[in-house]
This record gives sequence, C-alpha cells and structure tokens, in this order.
Amino acid sequence: MLMPSGLSREAMKNLRDAVMTARVSKTAIAERAGVNRKTVTRLLQKDDVSMGTYFAIAKAVGANPMVLLGEANRQADALIEEKKKDAAATASNTPGSEVVTRD
Repeated sequence: MLMPSGLSREAMKNLRDAVMTARVSKTAIAERAGVNRKTVTRLLQKDDVSMGTYFAIAKAVGANPMVLLGEANRQADALIEEKKKDAAATASNTPGSEVVTRD
C-alpha cells in the first residue's frame, strides 16, 4: 500500500529496519540527514516521510536507499502474487465454480 509520500509500507519498514540495525542515535541520524530529530522519531512511528527525507535518513545510517526501495518492490510483488494465488484457490474451491463440459 502506498503512503501519501508515494512510499510503500514495505519501503518504510525497510528503512526502519536499517535505522534500528545501524545502532546510531536519533540525534546523530538527524544531524547526518539534515533533518529535525522529531522527523526521525516520526519515521519510527508512522509510515509517511518525503522521498528526500527517506533518502537522507537511509544514507545517514549507511544504507543504500535504492536497495531498500528495490527490496520493498520485490516484497510488494511477492504479496501481490500470494494474494492472486489465494484468490484463485478460493475461486476453485467455491461450489458451482467447476467447469462442466458435455460430449
């Protein structure tokens, strides 16, 4: 699902994970990214930051923002495929959904 910033939940989760594994203080991240500390705190609580802030924070913790976004895209594609399979399985198990052919 896309957030108002155009970023997916998966992209935001990947960035949060990068921030958490970096073991850098919020203050240091904010200073490196050129943003307010409250922005970093908001990132950890909500799913909405601008694309520019996303890139700045990713770089501030030593993560490649393009890699994070690429991984989010793969995760989203996998979720879509899983939902398609679930929908197909549900449809094939629905009574009356069988195709009957007559000779």
